[in-house]
Amino acid sequence: MFFAILDVLIYIRHPRLMISFIRHMGYWPRPALPRRYNEKYLWRKLFDHDPRFTECIDKLRVKSRVRERHPGVRLPEVLWEGDDPEEIPASLLSGNCVVKANHGCGWNVLVLDGKVDRGELNRKARKWMRRRYYGRGRGEWGYKNITPRLFVEEMMMAAGAPVDCEYKCYIAGGELIYVYVKVDRFGAEPREAVLDPDGNYKETIIDRARTTVPFPKPGHWDKIVSVAKTMGSEFDFVRCDLYEIDGEIWFSEYTFYSLSGYTFVDWPEVNERLVRAWDIRRSWFLTTPQKGWRAFYAARLKAALDAPIAQ
Repeated sequence: MFFAILDVLIYIRHPRLMISFIRHMGYWPRPALPRRYNEKYLWRKLFDHDPRFTECIDKLRVKSRVRERHPGVRLPEVLWEGDDPEEIPASLLSGNCVVKANHGCGWNVLVLDGKVDRGELNRKARKWMRRRYYGRGRGEWGYKNITPRLFVEEMMMAAGAPVDCEYKCYIAGGELIYVYVKVDRFGAEPREAVLDPDGNYKETIIDRARTTVPFPKPGHWDKIVSVAKTMGSEFDFVRCDLYEIDGEIWFSEYTFYSLSGYTFVDWPEVNERLVRAWDIRRSWFLTTPQKGWRAFYAARLKAALDAPIAQ
């Protein structure tokens, strides 16, 4: 009864968030006592406001964290940072680079061989800077306290071309659950694939798009898996995006609200593994002393999660 009452209060307090969830996932969530992994994403938005999320989502600050904790992982070099796109040196835009904002998702402009519309670039960058809190309407708290900055980053290259194969590794409790691979990202026909922890491909539906082109196990698979598991082990759940170039692993970003928590993979074994491995008892909210009603809720939630689930 306690969790049912809290669910009602959450629906009243966050109607837009609840409606968005129902529209995307097709069912009414129980956020106060989450069991499904999409409910756990929702619970994270509502309660698990881990300060590390802000540091790791910030595309500039996270680089220092990775250098300190994972010195063997490569990072694209930051060539410039500032607040005004007009101040980006023209010389940096004469070759290959990526212009980004540190406080959003998908906010980047690729510059290939100096081909860029400077006016359009400046317009986009100014728009990014005017938006102070990416993800507000979706409840993605981790973006809230990031200080907005623009920066120019070196473009990761392989064989004279931009790296076009990205590995999005889903890690729960230090365990690799699956890897979402994006291939030929800059080509006319980009491909997607889902691989299990052993690198096996299966035709499936991911985020409502069917993967139909078989993807072979990558040559440096064991290294990719090892780095992803190490980098993700400090969190109860995280997506760690990596690249592999000539046997070296490059870090791209951490994601704590993958597709705003509405990810879907039509692969029962993978889904069951994720639900089991993502243990929110390892979360910041349940491992850090809370105050007031949150302390009471945390205690009740821990007890409920520790109790065996009735069959």
